[in-house]
Amino acid sequence: MSNALKSTARNEPAGRSQAGNPPHSDSVAVTLTGWLPGMEKVSLSLMIRDSGLGLKQATEITRKVLDNEAVTVTMPQFASHEEAIAALARIGVQAH
Repeated sequence: MSNALKSTARNEPAGRSQAGNPPHSDSVAVTLTGWLPGMEKVSLSLMIRDSGLGLKQATEITRKVLDNEAVTVTMPQFASHEEAIAALARIGVQAH
């Protein structure tokens, strides 16, 4: 079984192992509020998937961001709220 299938079977984000990207104990909640021209849609979907959500949920959230709907997402892969905001800004997502 491939690593991607193994991680899917364990409900882990594909391509990430628990040892390679352990979630932080304090979950970081971020509200995605909009996007900037050139936003990296695929990168946003992957970042959301890394938070533990599935592909369908990540795609729906990305669509909502493109429709300028505010969406709150818990992102345990980040150590702080500021780190999450900075990572989202780098891919063209407005958040607070």
